[in-house]
Amino acid sequence: MNKMLSDVLRDYHGLREQLDRALLGDNAEKWGKAFRTFMRGEPTWAEGMIYAPLEWSRDLGEVPVDLIENTIRLYGEEYCDGGIGWRLPTSEELRRALRIMKPEGFMIRVYYWSSTPDDNGGGLKILYTHDGCGGICYGGSGFCRNEKVHLRLVRAMSV
Repeated sequence: MNKMLSDVLRDYHGLREQLDRALLGDNAEKWGKAFRTFMRGEPTWAEGMIYAPLEWSRDLGEVPVDLIENTIRLYGEEYCDGGIGWRLPTSEELRRALRIMKPEGFMIRVYYWSSTPDDNGGGLKILYTHDGCGGICYGGSGFCRNEKVHLRLVRAMSV
């Protein structure tokens, strides 16, 4: 038992030492920003890295931008453990889910909200799903104000 505890502490100490060197080194700002992003459970730096597993809500239907926050709160209170952790997915999380994970419940030819600010400063980035070679793919945020935008929430899955 003591050897196992000693091994775990040695590994932890090594990780802490490596993290401290990165956060206090020449690229401290870059590492600090990435570490804060990682701690929030958001994707960092490279698409090829390991991500925290995500749990997706059911499709909450068409939700106008001014009702997103209320919808997140109500969904959490009514259906999911008091709403703990539910949030809008980033555009990268949506893209990754559609490309790699292919979670159930996404529909084809539908717009979905993300929490990522739109590049044009026009609010939030919206992704459009379409059938691409046998699966659901995504398009850019070319959004017509007359279109209805669906909402799917996400949270880190406890493993």
